[in-house]
Amino acid sequence: MSRLETKLDVANEEFKANVDFMSAYVDRIRELEANGRAREEVYRERATKRGKGRGAASSADFRHADWSMSGLMNTLQ
Repeated sequence: MSRLETKLDVANEEFKANVDFMSAYVDRIRELEANGRAREEVYRERATKRGKGRGAASSADFRHADWSMSGLMNTLQ
């Protein structure tokens, strides 16, 4: 098997800045996901009493969400 080689300089300041940015970005995404799950849990008991399961989400469930990349970027800022 041939060996892969790269000219990527992981000691470069720009590379380190990108790693820091992406790490913070991933942390923020995980925080948003956790907040979403926590919010869902608030309504679990009420939904269960009404006979609603964890089936497929209806379009009404997402009507207030902005799932576009620009919406996500605005949320992260």
